[in-house]
Amino acid sequence: MGLGEVFSATWQDYKKNFKLVLKTYWWFNILPFIIFGILALIFILIILTSLKLPAMENLALISNLTSNLNSPAGFTGSAISNSGDLTGLGQMVGVLAVFFIIAVIYIIIGVILSIFLYLTLYYASFYNEKGKMTFKQAAKGGVHYFWRFLGLGILIFLIICLLFLPGTLSIVASVIFWNFINLGFKIGLVLLSIALFILAIIFALYLGIAWVFSPYILVRENTGIIEAMKRSKFIVKGKWWKTLGYSLLIGLIAGGISFAFAIPSMIIGLVLNLLYGMLVFINIPAAILVLVFKEIISFVFSAAAAIITIPAGIFFFKNFYLEMRKKVKK
Repeated sequence: MGLGEVFSATWQDYKKNFKLVLKTYWWFNILPFIIFGILALIFILIILTSLKLPAMENLALISNLTSNLNSPAGFTGSAISNSGDLTGLGQMVGVLAVFFIIAVIYIIIGVILSIFLYLTLYYASFYNEKGKMTFKQAAKGGVHYFWRFLGLGILIFLIICLLFLPGTLSIVASVIFWNFINLGFKIGLVLLSIALFILAIIFALYLGIAWVFSPYILVRENTGIIEAMKRSKFIVKGKWWKTLGYSLLIGLIAGGISFAFAIPSMIIGLVLNLLYGMLVFINIPAAILVLVFKEIISFVFSAAAAIITIPAGIFFFKNFYLEMRKKVKK
């Protein structure tokens, strides 16, 4: 099976699983966004009411918070930057603590739902041969691998982090001893840090490609974490450059599709920003609605791109894995 045949099989998989893909995104992505968005807006309004900020400061805070609905890490920074005029340090600390807790909860829930989404698609890609599998069956089958899938992700993440540890320590050493060493040692430490980071990037890329089939092996062959990583590396052995090339190709295609969806989103966002700028001095409630609508539009376009690229990527690498596996057995 050549590249063209892999793409053809991927297209057939996508058509066969299209309804299942939509249901998966509805339950694990779209509906949670709607629920969280509503709860977040209610909470923001309650907080603003209790703080009794002037109207313009309320609007500025809402603007920053709504712009970070898709980026929980931005909550705390927004709270800090807009709370300088609060009536007391206690209020600042309280708001900061609450938003930090919300951000942590949001991140945890988001990670769990993302894993459920991916596992449902992984499971369907292998076992929905006739295209009649229901969402409940796919989700139930995928959840069976939850802890191993999570463990695999954590283990790979930790290994990649360890690769960058020597370079990081070299930079820390440079900062600590910078004022106590001569120019030659300074140049040596800088060159050493650069070399260590280049090596880390090379090894991270090598291992990332070597383990690219690990989640597929975990689901298809029902293996443990380490065994899945070993088998993936064995399958890729001797075909690393081919695997890298296919990965780059599918990445470029996915990036192009995402960019195509991002363009109208950015244009609409620019128009809404201009509308917001006009309404902010005329009708504050209407300006708030414009901000909320802007976030909804941004989510719709990003979700539409993800519904195309993520399942297609999973189906592509599934077919690529099956083909590589056949060749290994031969």
